[in-house]
Amino acid sequence: MRLASLALAEAVPSTASPEAGAAGRQGINPVMLATGRELLLAALEDDPLKGDLARQVLGVDRQAPWLDSATRTALLELAAAFARPDNLRYFQRLAQQGEYAKIMSYLDGERAKAPENAYWLQQVLAVGELAGEPAWALEHVRRHWPASLAQGNLLAVAAEAHLLAVMGRHDEALERSAGHDAVAPGRFLLAAERRAHSLCMSGRAAEAQQLWGRILAVRPWHVNLLCRLHDSLKGYAKLGGSASLADSDRQHILHGRTAALLYSWNKADDLNNALQSLAPSADGLCTILALNNGSTDGTGAVIDAWADRLGGRMQAVHLPVNIGAPAARNWLKNMPELETAEYVAYLDDDAILPPDWLAHMARAVDVCPEASVWGGKIIDRAAPHIIQSADLHLVMAGGSDDEINAEFRPTRAHAVPFNVSDIHAQVADCGGFDYIRPCISVTGCCHLFRRADLMTCGDFSLSLSPSQYDDLEHDLRMASKGMHCAYTGFLPVGHMKRTGKAVRMSAAQFGNGLGNKFKLHAMYPREEIERLMDFETTLLEQDLLRKAALLDTFAA
Repeated sequence: MRLASLALAEAVPSTASPEAGAAGRQGINPVMLATGRELLLAALEDDPLKGDLARQVLGVDRQAPWLDSATRTALLELAAAFARPDNLRYFQRLAQQGEYAKIMSYLDGERAKAPENAYWLQQVLAVGELAGEPAWALEHVRRHWPASLAQGNLLAVAAEAHLLAVMGRHDEALERSAGHDAVAPGRFLLAAERRAHSLCMSGRAAEAQQLWGRILAVRPWHVNLLCRLHDSLKGYAKLGGSASLADSDRQHILHGRTAALLYSWNKADDLNNALQSLAPSADGLCTILALNNGSTDGTGAVIDAWADRLGGRMQAVHLPVNIGAPAARNWLKNMPELETAEYVAYLDDDAILPPDWLAHMARAVDVCPEASVWGGKIIDRAAPHIIQSADLHLVMAGGSDDEINAEFRPTRAHAVPFNVSDIHAQVADCGGFDYIRPCISVTGCCHLFRRADLMTCGDFSLSLSPSQYDDLEHDLRMASKGMHCAYTGFLPVGHMKRTGKAVRMSAAQFGNGLGNKFKLHAMYPREEIERLMDFETTLLEQDLLRKAALLDTFAA
């Protein structure tokens, strides 16, 4: 939405109006106008039943018509059927509590009371994804679609194709989206995008690539899609695909040269599951070090049991007190057992690795050998279609230093001077982040360091104890020394994130996180963040131009 607004503002100067005649239109930038309109339509595709956004799209279309007839008809129907209720206080309280069973029951009732109001179906789509219940949302779409919305319109097809793709029911998604692969400016393209994704996931990569190419011709600003098309053509999604090294050679990048490091405090069950997922790759590691951070539950026994099971490939470390996450990382990184390791992987005690995680990390190292840190795509273990973290990029708050500082105070926890991008957060995984590229940071849930660079950069900051933001600060410190991270979306790491009441933080946890956020921002003044943003922008531009040039050769 923000990019669409910026593009439209740039396209139409205050002295010109799309409604004016030829003389009044002379100041309009047609490229920015076309970009802004398509960005706005793409924002609606991200939330396809958001009626108030549909009204904004229609407003732009009235001023400068560009929607195709089918899309215009569908959006007019949606706008007429969408009414945001005046009193949503109870619903908002349920949403804040994150108790999805209660939210779903409430939405069942409200939709039944107002079956023609598309607002409630919009909420069903959003909650169904977040709650890990897309089948429940699909039932609503199929059985309770408002009669005022034509059953066969683009929105119904797009909603079903999207939910089917989310659930991995790609054959059904392809059947539902058949005949909806037309691509043109002003056309609602969600069904086409999900069709391309399902084609790819069904082993029909060439057809998917053709459809992606047509979409990019209309939306050349779609960076994620460009990256995905490039990496699909390069075969990065499959370990048997092409790269600079053959698979047998690529394995030696990390095989026997990588150490896995874990630390845990009072999470015995989660840690046991995490080690169970790590165990199959133990033969490919030079060592596994697991630190019991002063636990009072069965964590120590779990570590000892796995150390016995894996023999000399794993070593247990027991501390009498909890020293916090940064100190635990530092303790492990400085152990003499790592002196022969060339790479070091930090793994969370609630991270579930796929069996081929090390091979995918090796692929990322091969594709981005100039990076110092590599990380994967973090997904919700309970709802695997939901992305929790992907490639992270710096973003800066707008305004002067004085304006930012005035907003950045304990009563405004989110008004921070800088942050990392969150466009991936809680998004349904339909391949939008399936690529390998450089970035400023990757999540600490599963990240691989070149050990020499890790040691050069120094320890994790103890001032960010007991936890939160220490991994991000370390990545920023590495960037300040000219190093950077790389992300691979082909390594999905399951995160055993709790939902509902269990995920809500205590006042002490919230206070610690907020305090560490303030500390982090005090460590990096605005001018340093701006320098790091310039550094990252150069990396991303070079990567994007290289990929675009390769796509041009494929097109030719």
